[in-house]
Amino acid sequence: MVAWDGACHMSDRPGLMLRAVGGAIGIAKAVARVEPAEPAEVARRIAICEACPSGCYLERPSRCDLAKGGCGCFLSAKWRIASERCPKGHW
Repeated sequence: MVAWDGACHMSDRPGLMLRAVGGAIGIAKAVARVEPAEPAEVARRIAICEACPSGCYLERPSRCDLAKGGCGCFLSAKWRIASERCPKGHW
């Protein structure tokens, strides 16, 4: 069990809860294999994230880095779901 140290508060990161919930939903869809994206679309999305001019793509884990202005998405899950979209509008 992880103890809460109180170091991070919702007021410190506006929208953190919404991003966490959105990420959890995306991961659940990926695990359930809901609406899988075509392999070509997955490859297109990965290429867009890897070439992002804002430089917020983190390879491991595949995330869009909040600290660099990204959305915080867990990309490895979102890339593979047909109905998912980049909140920054890149794909």
